[in-house]
Amino acid sequence: MIFGKNGDKVVQKMQEWAQIKLDTAFDPDDSVKFLEQLPRDSWKFYGNLVDGMKQSKGKVTWCSKNGFKHELIGYFHDNELVGNIHTKHLDENGILLSQELLFCKQGVLHGYHLSWGIGSNDSSFGLYINGRKHGAHWYAFSDKDGVNGSGSFLFKANNMMTETQDDTADENGAFIYPDLETALVGCFNVADNTLLEASEATIGNVNVNSFGIMEPLFDKTSNYFFDDSEYLSDQICRHPTTKDPYEDKLVNVKTSLIANAGEGLFAKQNIQKSQLVAFFHAIPLENEKGSDYSISCHEFMMDIPEKCRDIKNYCATLAHKICHSFEPNADYSYAFHPRFGKHIRCAVAIKNIDIGEEITCNYKYKLEKAPEWYRKSLKDHLSQSLHMTDDIIEEVMLKC
Repeated sequence: MIFGKNGDKVVQKMQEWAQIKLDTAFDPDDSVKFLEQLPRDSWKFYGNLVDGMKQSKGKVTWCSKNGFKHELIGYFHDNELVGNIHTKHLDENGILLSQELLFCKQGVLHGYHLSWGIGSNDSSFGLYINGRKHGAHWYAFSDKDGVNGSGSFLFKANNMMTETQDDTADENGAFIYPDLETALVGCFNVADNTLLEASEATIGNVNVNSFGIMEPLFDKTSNYFFDDSEYLSDQICRHPTTKDPYEDKLVNVKTSLIANAGEGLFAKQNIQKSQLVAFFHAIPLENEKGSDYSISCHEFMMDIPEKCRDIKNYCATLAHKICHSFEPNADYSYAFHPRFGKHIRCAVAIKNIDIGEEITCNYKYKLEKAPEWYRKSLKDHLSQSLHMTDDIIEEVMLKC
């Protein structure tokens, strides 16, 4: 609900509900004023000045070192921001990237915080006390179209508890997979939320803190994961045979049911429509023709090296094992994965998939570049599934 369509309204209601607790926690002698943290030589105020003091509704704009532009709209009382404030963040060309809802008390960020991105940007929710982030913060990851298609979250807290015996851990984050059960608990980069090192875990329980924010408790395992963001041409990443814990529960590789297709990917449990099925990590191509395994990813073409097409050599992600079909049950999308340091490709179910069913995607090759097997498969589909005559098939093939 927080990351949904009316998340800002929900957060506004939470601020009203928690106002007494927030007032009690406010300490003006141990606080950091919001505007004092901005680069003073770059921000400007637009609004009413009464006896040299900012009053009533006003706007503040500033620029960051990377050329990005920022705009804040809020209310001032005796030179200080008060109540809810709305900020917008734009790139150097003025294109809106993200927005935030924040709350101020005597010029200090003090209350809930919600940010939501535009396009490929992500969302976050948490709490500020006396101008500093406090306790649990949640991050929701979007695909390149701004949809939380990956269904994954990152939870960060000052102190994270585990339910293993007498263990109070200092790890600062947990990446929670779309099943809302499997997690990677460990250390994450502050700037971009990528993984440094973590252990596999499951959510054992969930608490709700005094400010109404959920805080999961984790049961950790001995399976460890490390930063795999560096591309290695011969094995894709540093730990190519370390299986992803979410994929390992959900899918496995077997001989495809499609004639002459080699290996395929199959569901180990029932998969719901819109659920992330598998991840697709590969290496970028530089002015090279890709193989049948190649896929576009942002501005690059990515491919699986020949050696890594055998799961004995590479099984860190498995979506490259999905075979083609013109009647698919999944489609390619984007997902954030902290282990690989970025938004990568993935496959998401477009219909319910039963346990044991083969997972397929439409490769959507352009016919002029398509391999012969793809052209033959298209002709068979048009003939056998759509019952087209040979003349109509030829006409369709020419137009494609």
